[in-house]
Amino acid sequence: MREEGSGTTAAFTGWMSERQPERWDAYCQAHGRPAPCGGTLTFPVGGQVARAGSNLLAATVAQPGGDGMIGYVEYAYALARRLPVAKVRNQAGYYIAPTAGAVGVALSGAGQDRRAYPVSSYASLIVPTTTGAGFTEASGLTLSEFGRHALCRGQRDLDLLGFAPLPVNLVRPGLEQLQRIPGAVTRADPLAGCENPTFAADGTDTLPATAPQPPECDNQASGTQCVTASPAGCDHRRRAAGVGPCRVRRRRLRSRRGGRTGGARLRWAGRRGHPLRVGGGPQRGHVPLLRRPDPRRPRQHAAGDLRRDADPDAHLNYAAVRTSSTRSRGMPWVSCR
Repeated sequence: MREEGSGTTAAFTGWMSERQPERWDAYCQAHGRPAPCGGTLTFPVGGQVARAGSNLLAATVAQPGGDGMIGYVEYAYALARRLPVAKVRNQAGYYIAPTAGAVGVALSGAGQDRRAYPVSSYASLIVPTTTGAGFTEASGLTLSEFGRHALCRGQRDLDLLGFAPLPVNLVRPGLEQLQRIPGAVTRADPLAGCENPTFAADGTDTLPATAPQPPECDNQASGTQCVTASPAGCDHRRRAAGVGPCRVRRRRLRSRRGGRTGGARLRWAGRRGHPLRVGGGPQRGHVPLLRRPDPRRPRQHAAGDLRRDADPDAHLNYAAVRTSSTRSRGMPWVSCR
């Protein structure tokens, strides 16, 4: 549990007070809280392990001695630590994982939708509406444009980091509030030119058409249970960006005789991973990034021999990943376990 007040605790306890009010109130009373307990910023700890901050809490669960531990953190921390996540039953009776589409559907107000992840929340930015104390209209222009970028184009790759892009019902009022900042550019239509991935250029909500439907085995009424793994893993976009569980590892080219010079062919490690397309065929293991060939080593692999999926959304903006220089003996690899 979190030992200090946090928005994560407020979201989690608020959900419990709505879905299981009798059990939650009984727990609160047993630990010195009056009933009804409702949502609270601080968790009423009673014998559980408490940690300050989501990062430390996730690290505690992920440590070797943490088998069997259950905690609550933002999905981004579970993704970074490669922790499995639990599916939560929503009002439609489906057990849903915290994917970007499921959170977006929930934040759009479609609480009865079978795709909605029930423990969804968002953070707010508090901005000044008057000048003074060193805050000028020039500062306001910079702040408002930064906020607009955060609500629009900046939402495009948030799912790579474990966050969900905000839907149009939250973006529109946010942009309207930004126009109240002194020095902000006033637009007749705040959504004009906003490149948010959850709605079209005319402001039409596209989440209902693009968010995937859950499998029927996740329906409580079906009497079955899905056997697929939780989504806190490494998909093709995170693998290309080298973020989350897709860690960058240093591997070396090996020659046919097993030496570390020349690099005439690659020795693939037998690690578990996702099917990857490398050199035209599916492989399991590591994804080599492209490397410039060394002209002094004619037998070395050229960049064209090692290809990754041609995904237009596979950006490398969120990871400090570099290909090796021509003088380096090492080669960066992206590993997915």
